[in-house]
Amino acid sequence: MRDEDSRDLRRDFAEVVNMTPAELAEWLDTEESRQAARSDGGGEPFEQELGRLSLEIKTKPVSQLTIDDYLHMRRIIECVHRHLVRRPDDAAGLAYWRHALMNCGHDPLK
Repeated sequence: MRDEDSRDLRRDFAEVVNMTPAELAEWLDTEESRQAARSDGGGEPFEQELGRLSLEIKTKPVSQLTIDDYLHMRRIIECVHRHLVRRPDDAAGLAYWRHALMNCGHDPLK
């Protein structure tokens, strides 16, 4: 990966994942987080997995980021963007939508 590409990806990731590591860690341990997470019946639900990856990436020094970390950043950015365009109109839907985004590390109210 070119330096310019990795720098752009880190910038985009920092803009999308707007929760601090402490906020994200606390959120992922809540019942609301678990309820908003989609699961395929296997391991950890998809958005919670992305949230934990976001947390790991945000706490790593740039010099220790791996190619896998950059691939995860791209997945997280894409997931957040997909959720953002699907903003519901009803209050219950808005709460679930926000919680799903927060599971990825993005709080739309920030």
